[in-house]
Amino acid sequence: MFVNFYINMHFIRPYNPIIAKRILSIAYPIIFANASRSIMGIVDMIMVGKLGVHSMAAVGFGEMLIFSLIAIVGCSIQISTQTITSRRYGEKDFPKCFETLINGLTIGICLGLPIMIIGYIYCDNLIQIFLDDPITIKECIKYTSIQFLGILFPIMFYIFQGFYTGIQKTSIFSKIAIFSNVINIYLNLGLIFGSDNIHSYFASSIVPGFNKLGILWHIFPFPQMGIAGAALGTIIAMGLSLLCFLVYLFSNEIRQNFTFTKIGIKFSLIKKQIKLTWPVMQTNASMFFGLTLFLVIMGKIGTIELAATNIMIRIYNVSCMPAIGIGNACSSLVGYYLGEKNLDKTFICIKDSLRYALLIMGTFAISWFIIPDFILSLFTQDSQLKEVGIPLLRFLAIISILDSSNVVCMSTLEGAGDVKFVSRITHVYVWIIYIPLSYLVGIYLGIGLWGAWNSFLFGFLFLSSMLYYRIYKGEWQSISV
Repeated sequence: MFVNFYINMHFIRPYNPIIAKRILSIAYPIIFANASRSIMGIVDMIMVGKLGVHSMAAVGFGEMLIFSLIAIVGCSIQISTQTITSRRYGEKDFPKCFETLINGLTIGICLGLPIMIIGYIYCDNLIQIFLDDPITIKECIKYTSIQFLGILFPIMFYIFQGFYTGIQKTSIFSKIAIFSNVINIYLNLGLIFGSDNIHSYFASSIVPGFNKLGILWHIFPFPQMGIAGAALGTIIAMGLSLLCFLVYLFSNEIRQNFTFTKIGIKFSLIKKQIKLTWPVMQTNASMFFGLTLFLVIMGKIGTIELAATNIMIRIYNVSCMPAIGIGNACSSLVGYYLGEKNLDKTFICIKDSLRYALLIMGTFAISWFIIPDFILSLFTQDSQLKEVGIPLLRFLAIISILDSSNVVCMSTLEGAGDVKFVSRITHVYVWIIYIPLSYLVGIYLGIGLWGAWNSFLFGFLFLSSMLYYRIYKGEWQSISV
């Protein structure tokens, strides 16, 4: 119903209504799931906020560190799994789709286990490199060490997500997202405050009757674990979500096409998948480390500039999720149509995906131009920070429109298996253009905030032009995966 309404709106004229509908059908559960994960993080922060500013800082840094590792490993294997699965799905080679999932999970365990063990053992040393405040360090170690013990769950979660996106069965994402959020909220509240103290949390609510909900946390005896409980609750919720993905494999909807018999681990296929995964890991690592260095540069320019940039990143991370969902759908369909040897449909898919990504991100961009003060008021009431942030948010609107097309183009090339080109061009964009230029113009030449952000925009223009040119040349159509 939602998809039909969206397709038939008078200001959207898809190149192919059937393909356009298929894009949105695959994309909107992904968008919902991604948004729910952000909501989960916000809810966690609200609950931990009751423990004090040090706990909030500890959770903020711990989440950033853990998610960076998850993205570099889990999201990279997700892309390679999705790329190969969608191609085999288009070729109607269903057993190979499942083999790709098994191979991806094998790679994920092999890479995730060392991260789990080393991260847990050396967690305190790692935290002390980045943080100075003793209380925040202590709290962050409690939170992050437990997150390291459960890091395999989200890594496996993303690999399953790549498989289901590859076979265009994304409807399960919305159900699991709702389930995991409910479980996460319930467990986190219970484990942070404990059954004996849960009433004090609800007592501060201004919502009539809300304090009566505390009785739900007396069904089971929850210990009071503080910040460690927030980490444990999130891990359990993610583990149960992973179990749902596993159970869904045996549903009639999956088993009618996919056969699990005579499926084994084949090292030749694992090697092939690793070759596809490695460039994607380099791409993700460059993006995350580059963004971290950009924040370091902002910190050297000034505290207000750093705070404003952090707010911009937080706003942008939420708003770009629809474009990421559209990009994932495009990647899956491009691989599928290449498997079918239907090149005409791949180009239609790209054009319709670009249309939707630009439409959605353009809507956000317009709101940032019209009501920047209202949006920033959700994050801060500091007048000096708003003075810097309002023009910066309008500038971000320009970048967001460029990046919406970048996301679709990168997803297209990754879906076609052209991951080496994406990796190389990302290295150039990050390490040769926008990071050195941000330092040179922002700090060395003393132009400051706008020098660094204009360098960021210049890098985006370069990246956009290279991605468009690569797609136009069409060499990605002949890549075998």
